[in-house]
Amino acid sequence: MRSIASTMAEERVGSVVLLGPDGPTMVVTEQDIVTAVAAGHHVDSTWGADVASRHLITVGPEATLEEVVQLMADNDIRHLPVRAGGEIIGMVSARHVLRMVADHWTELV
Repeated sequence: MRSIASTMAEERVGSVVLLGPDGPTMVVTEQDIVTAVAAGHHVDSTWGADVASRHLITVGPEATLEEVVQLMADNDIRHLPVRAGGEIIGMVSARHVLRMVADHWTELV
């Protein structure tokens, strides 16, 4: 888990997608790590897969902002991988959504 946390800190990201034998399968978020540490898991002896969100919810690159926001709200998630052709090509975060809303607020109201 420490290596995942280190990668997240170095890359300044809030989540990391884990790959399984068939491609992307799980996501580890900052919240997953905080929850694991609070529960007593040690960062050097706990695998990322042990704390990861097992059900990987993704969106395609053609998704609209409204679809992304609805999917994130319905599933109570702050990080949404973008998948195309079975591969993760990007990640939408709640921060991205907030920036878009802030940039276009006058158009929205």
